[in-house]
Amino acid sequence: MTKFEETVEKCKSFRKVLVTGPQRSGTTFASKAISTALGYRWIDEKAYQVHNEIEFNNLIQDGNKYVIHCPAMSHLLPLNFYHTITIWMDRNILEVIKSEDRINWHLNEFWNEKNKACKRFPFHTSIIEGFPNNKLMKDWIWNNLQKPHTMNYIELNYKHLRKVDGFIKSKLIRKEWKAKQTK
Repeated sequence: MTKFEETVEKCKSFRKVLVTGPQRSGTTFASKAISTALGYRWIDEKAYQVHNEIEFNNLIQDGNKYVIHCPAMSHLLPLNFYHTITIWMDRNILEVIKSEDRINWHLNEFWNEKNKACKRFPFHTSIIEGFPNNKLMKDWIWNNLQKPHTMNYIELNYKHLRKVDGFIKSKLIRKEWKAKQTK
């Protein structure tokens, strides 16, 4: 059984699967693939306007089965509801930075993610402010402030998605894609 298949198997006992982590780490593809494998409805971050915490929390609270794509909501973790599991995406930092650079993500969005993190973790503002990029910041917050308090989670490395149907290698067509790297 692959790591991806193990992940899907563990998710079956939860109504909500939150796929999060640093932006550009494979959250879109992973959430779609997990949704398809589970037969759950896929909720893209655009459905709750990316940063709308109220709409996001409404999705978490309803009784439906969803896989929710939510990298912009990672600052809210841990969300320790008995019916919810978090999938934290991990990807090579150079690949993440290359993906950010291709769409100018870092210049356009990093300030917003940093502000949310400082607001959520005010006693760690001096550390958070010192991070030069989103991946390093979010991984530090996850490993030091969130993961120790999260009951149900799986860390999924991007490389474990390579054998999933629909995965497209970066050397092929993806170089021409914009923000969303899925079909």
